[in-house]
Amino acid sequence: METLLEKIKDGITAKNGLTTGEIASNYFGIKTDSPANDKLVSGILGSESQLYCEDGKWYAKTWMNTEELEKIPQTLGVYGFYDKNKKVIFVGRAKNLREELATINVKNLHQTAVSYIVSPCNNEASAADIEKKLIEKHKPILNAGLI
Repeated sequence: METLLEKIKDGITAKNGLTTGEIASNYFGIKTDSPANDKLVSGILGSESQLYCEDGKWYAKTWMNTEELEKIPQTLGVYGFYDKNKKVIFVGRAKNLREELATINVKNLHQTAVSYIVSPCNNEASAADIEKKLIEKHKPILNAGLI
């Protein structure tokens, strides 16, 4: 069962942003604009790392378009990000590559990542082994101290 927060996130994504008033009206049944709406919506959404508010409109953080995202398999696997010099800057693994790349907090990656690669795996042990070997080989700066 989808939570209210998940429904709000889906609505924000589907509409490419929603105003605080739209969220208050659509999801909480509040029909009038007021400072209390801002406080309510900000209180609920403000701690979500995947959402941000800009000029009174809430957005979901994304770094790749829907078409690109749909090409990523929904399977267990390993992924990596590269900088403009083709240096590996982060390696990770996920049970669902598409879901992980859609929701990963990429604040640091936005500034430096220019491309990515995904590699589906058959099982968790294989994914863990590949991830560990890639981190040992490339020593990605954003994985420092993780493994």
